[in-house]
Amino acid sequence: MRRRLFIATTLGMAVTTMCAASASLAKRIAIIASTSDGSVPNSDLQRFIARLGHGILEHPSCELLSRTRLDSVLQEQGFSNSAYADPSTAAKLGKIIGASHILHATLTIDTERSSGLMEHEKFQASSDFELIEVSTARIISTGSADGSQERSAAGGGMLPGSMSEVRRGAVDDCAENLVSQLALN
Repeated sequence: MRRRLFIATTLGMAVTTMCAASASLAKRIAIIASTSDGSVPNSDLQRFIARLGHGILEHPSCELLSRTRLDSVLQEQGFSNSAYADPSTAAKLGKIIGASHILHATLTIDTERSSGLMEHEKFQASSDFELIEVSTARIISTGSADGSQERSAAGGGMLPGSMSEVRRGAVDDCAENLVSQLALN
């Protein structure tokens, strides 16, 4: 009886240790996003961050750090958004908040409008990004992503959908494109 209890306890500890080890292998990602020129509305930037988070959480090997926790540490430590361009600064922040990776992305939205025979409006969302490994302060992934949405109508006619719906679609497409480029597996 004692031997069975010892074996069961030992196996239980081994399983617990294995589960804890596999949990620690999860990438704990903090998202830091900003605009390149301040012209992107805050609601679009927040949507971009949310869509990035949603895409990252679809990968079972990833965890997302709370935006509330990140914001409080940023305020407490006096970090500014411009400091995240430096991987060593981003790594320092990552260590403070318990992240294994920092995703730093900038968002830009450009609009093209034309009129004449056809009324046309196109929104182009683009982002440059870096995925930084906190333990080494190395950039492990970098790139650019984009997404676009447009709407058209015969000259003088009403454009379908609202301008904000089309702009949000471009932001969503850009975030999806960015997440697809990250090596999260």
